[in-house]
Amino acid sequence: MKLTFRIPYHTVWGETVRVILENEVEVELYTLDGQVWQGDCDYHPTDSIAPTDSTTAICYRYAIYRNDTCVRKELGAIPHSFYPGNVLQSHYILNDAWRDLPLKAYKYSSAFNGI
Repeated sequence: MKLTFRIPYHTVWGETVRVILENEVEVELYTLDGQVWQGDCDYHPTDSIAPTDSTTAICYRYAIYRNDTCVRKELGAIPHSFYPGNVLQSHYILNDAWRDLPLKAYKYSSAFNGI
């Protein structure tokens, strides 16, 4: 299946935005204006997720990289996700927004969730 990701995110010079799919596949996005990042990939789920299984969600998160080092990642209990449709649906366009942690959210710290 083909996935197209789009997300508005302001970065500084030298930073890139990547999508981390199912904690295994990274997709590097590109920008033309420094504000909206987008990218495509052909994604074939692992054997544990059948491509036609519309009851299993495919989860992903966004991360910021500088010099191939992750400097910021979306955290939280609920990642972005979507449910693949039937075999006729082969291209998904995912328009997203960065999910920041709420201010004063001490329960999201590594002391509580191990991240």
